[in-house]
Amino acid sequence: MIPPPSERDFKQLYTAFSNQKGQLELENFRAAVRLVLQHVALNYRRVEQAQALKEFLKDETSFNQKVLEGFKKFDTNNDGNLDLKEATEAINFVYSLLKIDPPNSQEVQRIYRAVQNQQGKVGVNEFKSGLRYILQQFIANHKH
Repeated sequence: MIPPPSERDFKQLYTAFSNQKGQLELENFRAAVRLVLQHVALNYRRVEQAQALKEFLKDETSFNQKVLEGFKKFDTNNDGNLDLKEATEAINFVYSLLKIDPPNSQEVQRIYRAVQNQQGKVGVNEFKSGLRYILQQFIANHKH
């Protein structure tokens, strides 16, 4: 659920769209309403997407199949592990599918290090673990 706007939010919106006399003209009001409706629609789509991802994570067979397909796609040198470059491409791809800004390089490195196995490798199981973490974070941030 989208939290209701605060009084401060209303004041900022009004200030941003009012004219120099502090009045809200019809065209500016329309622009403000369009902006608010776009924000609501985006959040609604993300809540729906989070619900679909939650169901997807429950279906182990489908999830495992997609993990394997994704892993093969990004393991470009076919060595059975993702190096940092390959993992970065995979992470950025997942974020683009979710339509959210990709993490910065430090966050990518943090995720990469967090999922590495004891040998410092990111194989298919570690990739699965990292993907599950990213999707669960998205779900947690977009609950209804």
